[in-house]
Amino acid sequence: MLTGRRFANPLAAAKAAGADALHIKTTLLHLKLVKACHKEGIKLRVYTPNRKRRLVHCMLLGCDGLITDYPDKAVACRKILKL
Repeated sequence: MLTGRRFANPLAAAKAAGADALHIKTTLLHLKLVKACHKEGIKLRVYTPNRKRRLVHCMLLGCDGLITDYPDKAVACRKILKL
């Protein structure tokens, strides 16, 4: 399920839709959501973290995937973090 708007519970919305993954806007990302998705077996992917700070934040929280306009920055951040 892809969402750029705030649901009261995006994980519940994804489960109700029968989704096996949730794709959210980078501004909606928080640790509680990452943990809940992983607990429920739902992949969490984030779009569009383009700044290094946002990329690192997403990686450190444990997102399953990133959709970015700058994959070279993402690869560089991943190497620095040794992920």
